[in-house]
Amino acid sequence: MSVAESNASKKRKERSAITLEKKVEIIKKREENTKLSHQDLANQYHVDRSTISNILRDKDKYLQLYNTTPHAQQRVRVQKGQFHIIDEAVYKLFLEFRSQNVPVSQDILKTKALSIYERLKDGGVEFPSTFNASNGWVFGFQQRFGISSKTISGESESADKAAVESGRR
Repeated sequence: MSVAESNASKKRKERSAITLEKKVEIIKKREENTKLSHQDLANQYHVDRSTISNILRDKDKYLQLYNTTPHAQQRVRVQKGQFHIIDEAVYKLFLEFRSQNVPVSQDILKTKALSIYERLKDGGVEFPSTFNASNGWVFGFQQRFGISSKTISGESESADKAAVESGRR
């Protein structure tokens, strides 16, 4: 058998994407049963043993992301972008606005992101490239953080809370 024939007979495994949820499941299964070998887990989840080793090696990173970011459970890649500092700051602002029932449009997200970028740049933070709060960035931001546009409406959101409190007394 020649080298070409032996290479043709070897079938390479097809790449499979493992979600964060599945990675956490693997980690928990291993923590529950430490006698379970990496090869057993690999066979159970139809991946290579090295994939299981990598997941278990980086378990702290996966568990932290899983526990702190509920929308990230279906993510496959866990990596920070070039402007992750801006993303995190804009997300904190977004949560603050939402908790106060302030509507947040894409234009507001862009404006806040640009002002945060300028403030950080003036403060000495270096970025690999210039930041443009483009429509593409907003779309990606919303995807990364599981944000959907929604209309805040209803009596509870438009009512004068001070008047309601004084009326209850």
